[in-house]
Amino acid sequence: MNKAFTKESDFDPGLEVSVRPRNVLPAGVRNYITPSGARRLRQELAMLAEVERPRLAAELSRRVEAGRQEEAEHRADQHRLRELDEQIRWLGERVAGFEVIDPAQQDGDRARFGATVTVMDAAGEERVYTIVGVDEADASEGRISWVSPLAKALLSARAGDEVVAHLPRDDAVLEIVSIDYPQTVDS
Repeated sequence: MNKAFTKESDFDPGLEVSVRPRNVLPAGVRNYITPSGARRLRQELAMLAEVERPRLAAELSRRVEAGRQEEAEHRADQHRLRELDEQIRWLGERVAGFEVIDPAQQDGDRARFGATVTVMDAAGEERVYTIVGVDEADASEGRISWVSPLAKALLSARAGDEVVAHLPRDDAVLEIVSIDYPQTVDS
């Protein structure tokens, strides 16, 4: 069934599966990730494959055996199971293909993968960004993908440098205030 022809009421909220939006990695680019990001993805994969999928499959089986399922409900349940299987497959491929880069091993003089960079904009406002892999980026938490325009502007800069970030809406001139790396290895 085409997802465009389903409605929200077709899905039991108790069995809702949250499918992660796919972060696109440019062709030919390695999938770098920090140790903590790798750990989170592995945990998510294990939880989905070892806990959520068996729970969902058992619930669907119980509903079918009890004969309490209409055809539309059965199709919706099967759809949720396929979405979950797709998410597990996708996460498995990402986990199998990432390359863990330990920020603690980076040179602290320049902004590199895993660096936490404090910048000041033209208005004097400071912001803090951590340069991470595409699968762990979350702009609302200040974690930016190393392939993003902002990270590209910051990479290789030193404290005191001014960089120009070519952002979608405009260009931003930023002064690098500080560059920090974690002191301990998070594996």
